[in-house]
Amino acid sequence: MQVEVISALSDNYIYVIKVDDQAIVVDIGEYKILRTYLKENNIRQVHLLITHKHDDHVAGLQALFADYPQTQVYTSEQIFAAIRWQVPQEARQYLQDEQEFTVAGLNFTALATPGHTDYHLCFSTGNLLFTGDLLFSAGCGKVMPDGSYEQLYSSIVKVKEFIGQVDFWLFPGHEYTLSNIAFARSLEQAQLEAPLAKLEEQTRQAFAQNRGNSPVLYSQEKLYNPFLQAKDLNQFTKLRQAKDQFGSSYAQAKKRQAAVKILQQVND
Repeated sequence: MQVEVISALSDNYIYVIKVDDQAIVVDIGEYKILRTYLKENNIRQVHLLITHKHDDHVAGLQALFADYPQTQVYTSEQIFAAIRWQVPQEARQYLQDEQEFTVAGLNFTALATPGHTDYHLCFSTGNLLFTGDLLFSAGCGKVMPDGSYEQLYSSIVKVKEFIGQVDFWLFPGHEYTLSNIAFARSLEQAQLEAPLAKLEEQTRQAFAQNRGNSPVLYSQEKLYNPFLQAKDLNQFTKLRQAKDQFGSSYAQAKKRQAAVKILQQVND
């Protein structure tokens, strides 16, 4: 099964599975770039799977319906209620936890995975898992004010149990790999260094070719993702809180680095 990986906004991903003249889309942070794909591929029917309510995952909804008014949208009742633009009632396909459903002939399972926010879904089909803002390469989602560490940890455990011994391709909602690698390295765990170095090389090569680091194999993620390795809620919570503090420092350092680069260019 081929999945088109589309980069959107500053670091979001939109995913598309093409089935003849139909497109199954996961999240829609913006529409313009997706529209180009749909038109170039002569798509006549769109099915949209939404992982959660945040604007960077749903902001393109209204523009999509202007072009494809017959679009069908799949998510939970609570997520529909929280989206700022009201999805037409006839377009809504309500999903519950662990519900199996069929879209364009493909079988999917919806998994309720709250924690990043109060309501969140992951979607699986075959050995593909679209993780939204639950899991990223070498990292996991942050806990927003309406989420909780307990929920987030439980959701990650749930996904691990769902995957079991089958190797899955994970399709995260954002490209955060390099910052996640930096945090994982700051933990100074010797067993992480070799797989993290390999991941960094792979990611930088992908960037050099104008590609993102998605999808990623779950079997590889288990080697270097500290949040997948957390043994209990207490350890997970400490890791996630440390990542929040590290992320702020990392973002400030990147801004300073960019400012210095601009200064150098001006001086040159």
